[in-house]
Amino acid sequence: MIYRNNFIVFVLSFFISILLYSSHVLLPFMFGPIIASIICVKVFKLDIKWPFLLSELGIVLLGVQIGSTFTKNVVMDIKTIGFRLLLYLFRYY
Repeated sequence: MIYRNNFIVFVLSFFISILLYSSHVLLPFMFGPIIASIICVKVFKLDIKWPFLLSELGIVLLGVQIGSTFTKNVVMDIKTIGFRLLLYLFRYY
């Protein structure tokens, strides 16, 4: 039963990722599985359990995916707008 649910998440993740990729959405292969997991848990009410090793591998891959977008130019842009960004983030506190 659990393996069937994981397979459903995998197939749905694949198709959503391809849809996001063809729509030119940023990081489609990161957001596809997240959206598929939310759909399976909230809409289909499936019980999803992943082996510990797979979940840890997913976290590492997510970190690499996000970290690879931080180039020297991005860091310099953050540095130039950093103070204004902090003011914007904490304007209601």
